[in-house]
Amino acid sequence: MKKKVRKRLNIKRTIVFLLFIYIIGYLVYFMLNQPIKHIEISGNSRVSDNEILRISKLENYPSIFKYRTSTIEKRIKTIELVNEVKVKKWFGFKVIIEVDENELLFYYKNTDNIAISSGNIIKNNYNNVYGLPILLNDVDKDLLKKFIISFGNIKTNIISEMNTIEYKPLYNSENVVISDNRFVILMNDGNTIEVNTNSLSVLNKYNDIYASLDGKKGTISLDTNKLSSLVFIPYEE
Repeated sequence: MKKKVRKRLNIKRTIVFLLFIYIIGYLVYFMLNQPIKHIEISGNSRVSDNEILRISKLENYPSIFKYRTSTIEKRIKTIELVNEVKVKKWFGFKVIIEVDENELLFYYKNTDNIAISSGNIIKNNYNNVYGLPILLNDVDKDLLKKFIISFGNIKTNIISEMNTIEYKPLYNSENVVISDNRFVILMNDGNTIEVNTNSLSVLNKYNDIYASLDGKKGTISLDTNKLSSLVFIPYEE
């Protein structure tokens, strides 16, 4: 009958193993609790860094592993002026936030609101709206939505050349509306433009249109999105 051999516990090896596990555990704990060392925000001009940090809950520089990048992006996207946002985590406990803001399109005088390129109307929380054209009168909610979306396709430099916008339906001789989506835009150069929600994109070629007028001032009517449909009526001298 064979005798059972008892294995002695190797104390040194056990201590080394336990010490190794402790060090690994400590390092993992240490890494998971390391705060963010640096936050870099770019692409924002009207939304402040402080607002982005507050909404994203990064203002106190928490652990870089506390929130997923998708969670941070989702929070920042709740800011009305933010169109898109990309969050990246880098080595060295660094977070990079790249923001794409919606453009301010025009000031809605009757409600003291501002239309933005997302198609939404937001509260005027900006002290300086200098340079934005002003929508002077009320517009039906659904039509206004269509107008804002179409208006958002106009280049920023063209928008900056506009002074006022007025909703002005077109009536026939019997006072019946024949065009209910007509707007009249007064340009800073003195010209008047008659457009509708379908012809707004032609305004991207306004500088070419202006150059073709040979210095004359008048009313430019655009019924379609084709430049060939342009009708120019000079002001009476």
